This record gives sequence, structure tokens and C-alpha cells, in this order.
Amino acid sequence: MGYFKPSSDSTVPVKVNLDDVISLSATGDFTCALLANGDVSCWGKPSWSSSTLFNPTTFMSVPDGKSIQVGAGEVCVILNDHSMECLDQQYSYKIQNKLNNINDISFGARHSCTVLQNGLAQCWGQNDYGQVGDGSYTSTGDPTTVTNLSNVKSIEVGAFFTCALLTDGTIQCWGKHKDYRQLGNPSPNDSIYPVKVPGITNAIDIGVGSNHTCALLADGTSKCWGQSITGVKQLN
Repeated sequence: MGYFKPSSDSTVPVKVNLDDVISLSATGDFTCALLANGDVSCWGKPSWSSSTLFNPTTFMSVPDGKSIQVGAGEVCVILNDHSMECLDQQYSYKIQNKLNNINDISFGARHSCTVLQNGLAQCWGQNDYGQVGDGSYTSTGDPTTVTNLSNVKSIEVGAFFTCALLTDGTIQCWGKHKDYRQLGNPSPNDSIYPVKVPGITNAIDIGVGSNHTCALLADGTSKCWGQSITGVKQLN
């Protein structure tokens, strides 16, 4: 929880021992914050640590960073010049990622995606359900442009699917769909291409879980679809 209480859950918000946080990102077992001075501090149970970090611990400093994103094994900071700096798997030193011109990025356990300054999206990683969105089922380690998709504002990665929020307020998703209707459309089939989520034209933000997605609409309401284990409403 980042406040010096080992093995203590909380049912109410508690203050983390950090100030001047400008960006925050969390994954299943840990959280990282980017501070105004460029420090990156993490707490919880990161994949690279053999023990739980109860105290926010600084692992790198990126003075010109503007936002942070974490995944199962990644901690990356997007810089003001739209490049990105990440930590290696051992987190013993800083590496410069090959990606540039980045506006947004989302890491999953098996695939990841980024939004470029020109509004295109690129994905890479495992692709057995078409979640990379390049019209194939071929996995790739290289960022690959998503087919038939432009004007992307932000992107979110689920377990085996991906959803993108476009600048016109619509949402398109691709990848696995058969189990929980993760793509938000009436079709029973997976899709290797982006498909539009019907009934949403004024979304301003999206959030994705392992098998469901929620959209925040301009009128302050929200719509969700996908797996409904804990009461997530299916749109279709």
C-alpha cells in the first residue's frame, strides 16, 4: 500500500508517502509514480523484486518525463519529446526503448500497444487471437501498425484483446471476443481487425481489465462490456 504497514489491507483510501506526483500507473501487484523532479518510485510486489516493497522506492530518474506506464514486467516513462525510457528486466540499469513519437502506451502480460503522434497505433507480442490487430495471427516482437485504424487518442490492452479510443469519441476493439464479448459488438466471433463498439459516440476515456472494458462518456455516465464476474454490465 506504500505506507509502511506490512500485510495490512485497507477498505478506505490511505496516503502514500510521496509528494509532487505527476503521473501514476498500477498493475496487478505493484504501483509506480513519476514525481515532478523526474524520480520513478514503486511499491508493492514488482516482478523483479524478491520481496514486497512497503516503502516507495526510487529506481530511476527521468527529469523530462511526462507520464508513466507499468506492465507485468515493464516500467516505462514517456518523455516530453515523445520518446520513451524503460528499465530492463533486471532493473539494474536504464535502457532507451526503440519507440519514438509516442503519445500513449499500454502494457499487457502478453502483448502491448502504443499510440503515435500521427494518430496511428502499433502493437506487438502474442497474437493468437488477433490482438495485435495487423490482420494476422502471427506473433511479433516488432511494433506493427494496426490495420484500418487512425485518429487514435488512447489505447488499452486486455488479456487477449485491445481497445482504442478515437478522437471522435468512438471506440474500436480487436482480438478475443468469443468468451465474454470483450469487443463490445453483437458478433460471436473474434476479430483480427478493429471493429467499432456500437452505441458509443461521445467517450472521453476508456479503462480495460483482463476481460472487460468501461468507457467514460462526456455526460459523466459510463458504459461497460465483457466479463461480468463482479457485476460488470455487458453492453451486448
